Amino acid sequence: MATTNVEVELISPMFLRGADNETPELRPPSVKGILRFWWRASKALPVDELRDQEAALFGSARGEGGRRSTIDIRLKSRRLRKGTFKPVPRTGKRFTNQAFAPDQRFEIILRRRPQCPVPLREVRSALLVAIQLG
Repeated sequence: MATTNVEVELISPMFLRGADNETPELRPPSVKGILRFWWRASKALPVDELRDQEAALFGSARGEGGRRSTIDIRLKSRRLRKGTFKPVPRTGKRFTNQAFAPDQRFEIILRRRPQCPVPLREVRSALLVAIQLG
């Protein structure tokens, strides 16, 4: 399987939530969801064609038995520090939320299965867009 690693440096608090919607949690399914969103946003295709390509790449529960993703996502990190931060700084809002603290790093490892319909560089490009914009 082809593999690529992307090191991510947090420069601001990262607000990701776990199942309880309170605790910051970084998991491969969350990264896959963000990657999937930005991959889809970067495509200019008819809806049916977009759905087919998305299902072939990221998997789908539609159809008989569904499809497995052709991209594996792994995370490599030490324990990320958490803290309490304002989601929107410099406003009159006083509420805060738990988030991963800035000034730390983690690694995202993408693996392309042999049946993946696109080159790994396309998936990596979508991940870099997601990191910059998402």
